[in-house]
Amino acid sequence: MILARRGEDLAHRFAERELGWRVVARNFRHPARRVEIDIVAVEEGNTLVVAEVKTRSSAEISHPLRAVGYEKERNIGRGSIDWVRRAEALKMSVRFDVITVVVGDGVTIEHHRDVFHPLLRPEIL
Repeated sequence: MILARRGEDLAHRFAERELGWRVVARNFRHPARRVEIDIVAVEEGNTLVVAEVKTRSSAEISHPLRAVGYEKERNIGRGSIDWVRRAEALKMSVRFDVITVVVGDGVTIEHHRDVFHPLLRPEIL
């Protein structure tokens, strides 16, 4: 839990400083479902970025990006639909990114743009 929180903090700072995002929400929880969206940000004023943060202490066994599977994609898609409606951001384009953080001897942060497309799957809507 401590490692995940540290990774989210590092990813948040990275998103704002390096990617130029304006983070508008962190750890958004859907009230009726077990869904959490790590970061919701606005990029260049017209793109809503929903970002999943995956943190590991090492990438030796498996890269953190591999932890984003179908179930996670589906849950994030459902949660993001609710967030977009509540924020009245229906006219914005939505993109789904992953930020991976490996905290070992040093810190490695990678941004993976447009990784998945849950809103294109009819079973999610």
